[in-house]
Amino acid sequence: MKKAISFVFSALLACSLLVQPLITASALEASVVTSPEAAVVISQTTEHLDNGAVLSITVTQTPQAKGTRSTISGTKQVVYSTSGVDRWSFTLHGSFTYGNGSAAVCTASSYTYNIMDSLWELQSASASKSKNKAIGDATFVFKILGITFDSVDEHLQLSCSKTGALS
Repeated sequence: MKKAISFVFSALLACSLLVQPLITASALEASVVTSPEAAVVISQTTEHLDNGAVLSITVTQTPQAKGTRSTISGTKQVVYSTSGVDRWSFTLHGSFTYGNGSAAVCTASSYTYNIMDSLWELQSASASKSKNKAIGDATFVFKILGITFDSVDEHLQLSCSKTGALS
């Protein structure tokens, strides 16, 4: 019985790894932005986790519309990768007002996510706001045949300074 379960697990994992590059290539082609209004990257960082996974974190700012000098929006995205393959991403969106020397205020927050490996799923997620911060939390789980083998909790904060700088 143990050999059968081990064989099924190995077969599913092998299929997932073979199909993943095709799915990822299609997703990358679909996500190409050609608009001159594309978001501007503010920062990019990489974290290496104890389990060998890599988190790539990117903060972007959306170009402001004319006449809206005291409002700004942006995103903070984390991409979770193992073995050099992206598995999922979680993106926190935030809008802020700032200026006149007073503290910035978060006016809206939301989240989006993308699953690039069908063995991963979003278990729960939320977005909230507090003072000058948009806050996002998510839990992703790795399941095979309904059995959870891994769980990753992600907590993101997108902050705006009183001068309109996002971090």
